[in-house]
Amino acid sequence: MADITDLISAAAPESTTVPLGGMDVAIRQVSLIDMLRIIKRFPALKALFSGDTATLIDLLIDCGPDAVAAVLACATGHPGDKTVEIGIQALPDDALISLLAAAIRITMPDGVESFFARLVTLANAAGLLTESQEGSAEAA
Repeated sequence: MADITDLISAAAPESTTVPLGGMDVAIRQVSLIDMLRIIKRFPALKALFSGDTATLIDLLIDCGPDAVAAVLACATGHPGDKTVEIGIQALPDDALISLLAAAIRITMPDGVESFFARLVTLANAAGLLTESQEGSAEAA
């Protein structure tokens, strides 16, 4: 019978590469743990569970650049590295879009809504959502 340490040793996040600037940039799957750390760092991201488009636009304006940089830092193997995050924010839009699209594709192959719906289901099962949050999440 395998032990959890065997699984940890054998499990590697899915990865892909994105050709940019004459090089192949490695992108790995952003784990649930990574996402929770990012949401803890940017509490406004909890609004993603509401499904409210106006809230999403406000969210992108308020913490979008920093949150996107944090997600891409995780996806490129540098979670929490502020120097990498600052560098990511200086990249041209085409590069950011290519990297983010690859990170989303590999992290959320069934789509963003499906990913967050599973997260809401997990939070609900653990009793972490209030009744109003459950209703908002179910509407999403």
